[in-house]
Amino acid sequence: MSWAEEQRVPRIERLQGRLKRAAAELLRDAPTIAQLSEGTRDALTGLPNRTFLTEYLEKCVARAERQEDYCFAILFLDLDRFKQVNDRMGHAVGDELLIAVAQRLELCVRKNDVVSRIGGDEFTILLDDIRNISDATRIAGDIVDMLSKPILVTGHDIWITPSIGISLSGPGNDAPKLLRDADMAMYRAKEAGRARYEVFDTAMHAQAVARLKLESDLALAVERREFRLYYQPVIALQTGKISGFEALLRWEHPERGTQNAREFIGIAHESGHILEIGEWIMRQACQQLAVWQRDFPRETELTMSVNLCSREFEAPGLLERMAHLITDAGLPPYSLRIEVTEGMLMHKPEAALTLLSQLRGIGIHIQLDDFGQGYSSLTFLNRYPIDTIKIERELVARATRVPADREMVRAIASIANVLKIDVVAEGLETAVQVEAMRGLGCCQFGQGYFYSMPVAAIEATRLLAEEDADRASVLALA
Repeated sequence: MSWAEEQRVPRIERLQGRLKRAAAELLRDAPTIAQLSEGTRDALTGLPNRTFLTEYLEKCVARAERQEDYCFAILFLDLDRFKQVNDRMGHAVGDELLIAVAQRLELCVRKNDVVSRIGGDEFTILLDDIRNISDATRIAGDIVDMLSKPILVTGHDIWITPSIGISLSGPGNDAPKLLRDADMAMYRAKEAGRARYEVFDTAMHAQAVARLKLESDLALAVERREFRLYYQPVIALQTGKISGFEALLRWEHPERGTQNAREFIGIAHESGHILEIGEWIMRQACQQLAVWQRDFPRETELTMSVNLCSREFEAPGLLERMAHLITDAGLPPYSLRIEVTEGMLMHKPEAALTLLSQLRGIGIHIQLDDFGQGYSSLTFLNRYPIDTIKIERELVARATRVPADREMVRAIASIANVLKIDVVAEGLETAVQVEAMRGLGCCQFGQGYFYSMPVAAIEATRLLAEEDADRASVLALA
């Protein structure tokens, strides 16, 4: 053996040692499904669970820190409308559906990718060793297409779609952050219409921070007395006089200024703050109505309409709270109008029927809001104890331009009248719209900017006072 050959042996041995260590690191960083134990396997689907995913993800992050050319992605998937399947078809069918979804997901990914079920109808897919974000979005698109096809479960074709959020490995991304970012992107996909995917970006992070701040502010807003109620008059169409008001929420935010309810009510609903806010709204509205009924007595007493969201409607003890608030305010129950939507009734039809009947039983009137929007059905009017329907503004606006829509409003209102249900035309903004609704002869009430925008209590009081003064003048002249 030459001197040069003798010198080369240690170098070869050193290189072989490094290769062995690298191979061991790769094996350590890439756990396989075969390594699943009872504690890391989802009992229902047989997929890896959150524990396995977390360990796997941490090792992928460590590998990405050592290898500049290594890239991976997390897909966070939630099934759209899965709760409705459970509610309507039972949990056994829901479980079978989850198993079928798990099987389809495994068909959409490569051998080295990991599909996990982390709870409920939430799945994650770790796409291992991809080139760039395009690989992730291509697979996400395949998953959306695959899961959007009907799934046969216990003899039923079930249609369900996924919303998917994607986060990509990179500097400063640890395992919790990648999961959180993918989760955040998934919610953006739901907000954007569902059955789609969204990729996390820095703008989402900024919005998430702002959302957390808004949730924190909401928790303190009642305590700080930052909420206000505004009131929009409901007008008797034939006389033009105020018959009542709808209570509408505003938030006097110390930094953002006056916030319309649509800017924060969704967050209030999701965070649970809506229950406390809703009770405050109801109490304030009842107390204000009692003051107006005392100060402005009418032959037919003024009414107050208050919207309920689905979370309030389904919360335990609603009937008792309503009865208590009415008694405390000293109101005749029939002057309070609770507004619900068709969507709330469709979610749990039998429970909704029972609760509405109980509310009606203590004298509260029930209003069906936004009638004519989307999936409206006249069967609601006959099945549920409805006292008033509010025809949604878009249909009212079209009725002045499109003869077919005008006849539709006439038909809805006529059927409602036969069933002794009052009709309110919403969104009246022009004299033409008002005259069209009056001309139908079957819409008793109207509401909209033509008469008044929502106003603070002091301004609503002034409107009532002016109306009484005008009435007094007419009587004096008579």
